[in-house]
Amino acid sequence: MRLELVARRCAQYAGNAALSALLWCGAGCLGGRDVSVLDADLTPMDSVAATGTLQLPLTAASPSGAAYRLRNAHFAITNPFVEPPVETVVSGDSDVLSVELPLSAFAFDYTIALQDGWALVEIGPDGKDHQVAATLDGASAQSFTIKSARVTPITYQFVAEGTRIGTGTGSVAVRVTVDDTAIDDFEDGDGDLIPIAGRNGSWFTFNDGTGIETPAPDSPVLPEVLDASANSVLHVTGQNFSPAVALPDGGFAFGAGVGVLLRVDPENQRALPYDASGYDGMRFDTTTSFPATTQLRLSFLVATSATTPVEEGGTCSTGCSDDFGIFGVLPFSPFSFSSSFSWDQLTQQGFGTPVAFDPKTILAFKWIVAFPDAGQGASANDFDLQLDNMSFTAPVSSAPPAAPPPAMSGAPEVPAPPGSSWAELAR
Repeated sequence: MRLELVARRCAQYAGNAALSALLWCGAGCLGGRDVSVLDADLTPMDSVAATGTLQLPLTAASPSGAAYRLRNAHFAITNPFVEPPVETVVSGDSDVLSVELPLSAFAFDYTIALQDGWALVEIGPDGKDHQVAATLDGASAQSFTIKSARVTPITYQFVAEGTRIGTGTGSVAVRVTVDDTAIDDFEDGDGDLIPIAGRNGSWFTFNDGTGIETPAPDSPVLPEVLDASANSVLHVTGQNFSPAVALPDGGFAFGAGVGVLLRVDPENQRALPYDASGYDGMRFDTTTSFPATTQLRLSFLVATSATTPVEEGGTCSTGCSDDFGIFGVLPFSPFSFSSSFSWDQLTQQGFGTPVAFDPKTILAFKWIVAFPDAGQGASANDFDLQLDNMSFTAPVSSAPPAAPPPAMSGAPEVPAPPGSSWAELAR
C-alpha cells in the first residue's frame, strides 16, 4: 500500500489577499495547472505570510470496490531550519489529514515520520470495519521540501495481506487508491483466501475416485514449506489415477484437482458470485511434476454462474461445467512457470453449452490434472502440483508501480495469448 502525502506551498502575497485552493488533478500535474476540480476561497489577510499545506486523505477505494482506511495514524513533522522551527505531531483522526507548514529554508529540510501504532482496516458494505494485516514497506521517516507553486509527493508504501496498496501521484489532495489484487500467497498458513475485498472462500480438493489424492477431499488443505526458501505453497499430490477413459458407472475419469470458492454464504457455505470486473485477469505460479513415461494434461479453469449447475450455486441447467480457462498437455516435467491471463484470453473447453464470460459472476478457480490414455496402467499416473502467489491483475491505468512477484525457477512470466496451451506458453 502506498499512501502519498503531498505538500503544497501556498504563497500569500501583499494586497491583503490570500489564495487557498484545493486542487484535484491527474498524475503529472504541474503547479496545479491541469485542474479538474478547483475550490478556491479568497480571504482577506492582515499580514503577509508564507506557508504550505500538507494534505492526506486516509480513505481509499480499490478496483474491486472495497473501501479502506488508515487508522491511528500519527505523523511527526520536523524542520529545525525554518523560523520558527517546526516540531509537531499530527494525527489522522479525520478522513483527511491537513497541516500548514512554513516555506523550506533549503532542499529536503523537512522530515516526516509515520509513528508506530497505525492500523489498516477494510470497511464493509454495512459500514463495519475489520483490521487487515499490514506492514510498512520502507523507511518510516522521509525528507521533503516545500517550494512555491510546486507539488511535492511523499510516498509511504504498505503491504496489506500480501498486497501493496497505493495512490496516484501529482495532486495536492491525493486520492488514495487501493490495490487489493492478492488472492492467496499461502504465507498465513491456513486453508482460506486472504480475507480482503469480500473474498472469504477456502481451498478444497476433488477427484474422480480412481486414485489417491493428498490432501484428500473433505479434509483441510493447508500450505506446506517444501524447500530451503521457507516459502509456503499449496501442495497437492496424487497416485494411481485412471487414464482419461469412460468408467464402468457411466462417468469419465477426469483425474484430480484443487480449487477455491471466492465468495461463500457464511450461513450455508453455498457459493456466491464474485464480481471481478474491476480486474483485468489473474496470475499465479505453478510447478507440476509427473513421470517421464506418462503424459499429463493440466487445466486451469474459471467457473462462472453460467457454467455451474444450479445445485452448485450456478444458473446452468444443461451442458454444464464447460468452464473457461487454459488447458493442454504439459510439454515436460517438472513444468514450472509464472503466468498471467486476461479474462478475454480464457476459452471454454467446447463440450458444453456455449456462454459469454462474465467476470461479475465468478464462482471458483480450479486446477485439474488428468492423464491422457496411451495404454498405460494407473500405476504410472502420479503427479505433484504446487501453487503460489495467486493474484488478480489490476487495470494498467489503476495499478500502482509495484514490482511483480519473482518468477519461478527457469520460467519467466509470459502473458498468455488467446486460446493458449501450456506447450505454447513454454516456448
